[in-house]
Amino acid sequence: MKPSGVKRGPMRVVLLAALAGLPCGVSYAQPSAAAAPREATGLGAFIAGEITRIALLDLRSVETPRPSDFTITIEVLRLAQSLDPNSGDIARRICEAAWSAGDQAALLEATERLIKIDPGDTVALLRLLTARISQMQTAEQRLSAYDAALGDVGKGLDPAIRSRLALDAALLLKERGDEAGFVQRLTMATALDSTNKDAALLALNYFSDRVSGDPLGKLELLSNLLMADPLDPKVHAQLRDEFATAGAFKAALRFHTSVGTIYAAAGIPETADHVVRSFVLDWRGKGARGMLDALNQNLQQQRANVGRPGSEQASAFNNRPEDVRLGAPFEEVRLAAALVLDRPNDVAASLQDMGRSTRSKVELLTDLTRRPTNITAEDAAEEVRLTLGQHHLWQCLAAAVGPSLEGAQPSITPPGETAEDPNLLLADNGAESSPLNDAWRAIRDKEDAKAMDLLDRAGDSLWVSLGRAVVLERTEADGEAARAYRRVAETAPLSAMGSLAAHRDEALVQRSGAARPPVALIAGDAEEFANSIPAWVDAMASRPGSFQSMRAEAATNKSGTLDRGNVRVILRNLSPAPMGLGSGRAISTRLLFVPALEGRIPMNRLEPEVFELDRRLRLMPSEEVQYVLWPEVGEVGFAIQQSGEFPTRVRWRVIQGFETARDGTRHAGLGCMESQIDVGILHEAMPETRVSGEQLASRLRTADETALPELLVAARLRLLQRSDPSLNPMMDTLVARYPTMSPAARLLVLTAMPSAARVPEAKELDAAVLREKDPRVMLMGVLLRTKGPDDPIMAAGLALNDPALTRVVESIKDRYARHANSRGGADAANPPPAAPPAAETPLRAAPPVPQKP
Repeated sequence: MKPSGVKRGPMRVVLLAALAGLPCGVSYAQPSAAAAPREATGLGAFIAGEITRIALLDLRSVETPRPSDFTITIEVLRLAQSLDPNSGDIARRICEAAWSAGDQAALLEATERLIKIDPGDTVALLRLLTARISQMQTAEQRLSAYDAALGDVGKGLDPAIRSRLALDAALLLKERGDEAGFVQRLTMATALDSTNKDAALLALNYFSDRVSGDPLGKLELLSNLLMADPLDPKVHAQLRDEFATAGAFKAALRFHTSVGTIYAAAGIPETADHVVRSFVLDWRGKGARGMLDALNQNLQQQRANVGRPGSEQASAFNNRPEDVRLGAPFEEVRLAAALVLDRPNDVAASLQDMGRSTRSKVELLTDLTRRPTNITAEDAAEEVRLTLGQHHLWQCLAAAVGPSLEGAQPSITPPGETAEDPNLLLADNGAESSPLNDAWRAIRDKEDAKAMDLLDRAGDSLWVSLGRAVVLERTEADGEAARAYRRVAETAPLSAMGSLAAHRDEALVQRSGAARPPVALIAGDAEEFANSIPAWVDAMASRPGSFQSMRAEAATNKSGTLDRGNVRVILRNLSPAPMGLGSGRAISTRLLFVPALEGRIPMNRLEPEVFELDRRLRLMPSEEVQYVLWPEVGEVGFAIQQSGEFPTRVRWRVIQGFETARDGTRHAGLGCMESQIDVGILHEAMPETRVSGEQLASRLRTADETALPELLVAARLRLLQRSDPSLNPMMDTLVARYPTMSPAARLLVLTAMPSAARVPEAKELDAAVLREKDPRVMLMGVLLRTKGPDDPIMAAGLALNDPALTRVVESIKDRYARHANSRGGADAANPPPAAPPAAETPLRAAPPVPQKP
């Protein structure tokens, strides 16, 4: 739909005719800002709506739809479209079905029609342009088409469309080896639309692969990627890591916090790795002492809780304080900080706990009665090898760079425990012989030449780099050792080893009086750059209302039973920057309409309706977009008709970017909002339901076709209730008039009235369908009144030799062959239950971790 407040010039018809294959006589000028979406009116539009409902419920009745099922949907929706050719909603549903069926021709045909109906649908226009260009025979032709769209001829196109065409052109140029052309078009793509995430990501990757030693340049490209998708936690994490590498730990902490905020808003539990980085950032920002004290205090508190009734530790550790230990990554941080601070008692305590944890894990993995059943013997042996090796490396590191443990007393020995022999804390623990393990044994034993030789054969890893730095500190000038430590710190700035290396690097620089390292020189620039990234980005996950608004309102508060209860949804960009618009983007257009019906026959177990409103690529600052939707298109609309004897009020809860929790409740997604239509839409009772069967028969005999919808729905209710002795005369009247009706009216009869499979009185009506000669009408007869693969109506349908009807018949036969359901299609009097919304990824609980500082 056209957003209010935005005016664009007409697009160049010549360009679209050339690229999209559209007729030049079509006008592509976008509607004015005040233009309202076209609403369906008239008998044809009503019948089209009923057929659309049947198409959707029929598809949802199939547990696992196949392409042939979507073929049925396409043909039924095309039939609906022939009755309401100006419906953008039907055109979009055909596009969705064609895409699911893999029917490219049908997709492009429906897209062309959609663009004629709604020229402001930039997503559809982009899809058509890219498809037409991709059909060109040679790369030169495609590049020429891209050049036209990106040059003066295509200036009338939305910049967001041109941005994506520029990206496609860049990729094509890259395939041809034209790197200069690739860079030029990629630069254009990022300049035309800051929300083009694919272009921003490609620019970042291209820069990272070819340029080193320019951290500020990489930060700038990362910030572009951030603005393309401000709610992507991976981008925030990349910024955190880059700022940490640059030594800008205040900025790193900011984006580390935003990562946690995003995951919390998404309902994803905090991971141990995230909390470890919280401790490391606390160390790098405020010093190791406070962080180490916080870890020790955390551990002491947990051990003190053992034995207290109701405490988690009492139940988890069976009243054994010595079993309360930090997880491996936390213990490594604790040990590294103790080594940096030269605190022997803390080093001894950490090594003691690390040894106990290693021993417990090895015992578990080697005990067939306790080892998890999903771990094979080979996997267990490999895990034992890695565990012993990692423990051995930390032992050797502590011996090489740590204080003497002679006379050390572990600082927080569990109550009633005695300290183990400190010499045992540094003994070999069964780690296998390998170049890396043997190298660190040599480093521990101060066999530096042997250690360097072994490190040269140990491959490339953080432990190898750290080992070289330790040896260089003992054998070379401080400057060379400092540079070696610095490489470790820059490689893993938020790890225990990287933090230890950074400390030793700084100590060597201070000791030698040499110039400060380059990382320190750019730290201030990096912090300044971080300040240029707007603070409102940090609040988007926790306060969605800070950057967008969503309002849902009833288009009308009162209507008849068969009138459409439309809802208007208005999305607005409140931020000062362009925001991506669409499913999974900053401003999500994936909406769930949850109904609540009130009436004489309440039906509150109806399935909600999902809308994927991908019609625009972005919203500019202060720009809004409006959608007029018909959420009663599915089960809800049929339920309202079925309770047409009484007034029915339907209220809607509209959930943006919805997700489903484990308990089945639905809630707004990350950075998304909800809107409640409290008053709702009142559908008044239908007077036709109050008349007798004889009166209905009389009216059906003489009524104008425009009055048929209410009469047929009332007749259907009579048939299903079976409460009137005049059912047969009423059906006789309908059967007698059926051959004289227009094709549209006959379609209405077939969609409104139940089949003989539900009510015996409909037997003659089903027989009349066998004599049908209009393929469009027969299509609905085949879908709604088939009782099996050998039903005569199937043969009657094939006898008409209509391609669309033949496709539907063959697809229904395929369903019967699969035994997917008991009928060939949905019955309007008893629609199958709608399928639930798309399954969401369940939230997974993480193991408990120490409380972060």
